[in-house]
Amino acid sequence: MAASGQHFFRTLGSFAFHDSTNQITIAATKSGDKEPSLVVSWHVGDSTSSATVSQIGDGWFAFVEDMTHVWVFDGEALRLLHCTDKRLTDSSSAEIDKTCPKDVRAALPESYRKKHDL
Repeated sequence: MAASGQHFFRTLGSFAFHDSTNQITIAATKSGDKEPSLVVSWHVGDSTSSATVSQIGDGWFAFVEDMTHVWVFDGEALRLLHCTDKRLTDSSSAEIDKTCPKDVRAALPESYRKKHDL
């Protein structure tokens, strides 16, 4: 685990966090012969926004930075899921990679850090 309020997930299962206005649910599942997948959902009031990573491979993780930012490494690419005011953005780029928290950068495979100059 990282600092208070920040959490890594690397195992299959369902995990939930909440504060006074938001709830985040992270569900990592495997069905039959298919690769595991990951769904990150935000529940704000009566609204739900979700992002699905259809395949997660070796070395995958999800990192809850705070109640609006979740970093997901699917084994090949790093994504930032950001939810505010009932709007969800799902970003993946070299510029986004360079803004990841130190704990996320350290958790990435060395080959990924070298390839993306992190």
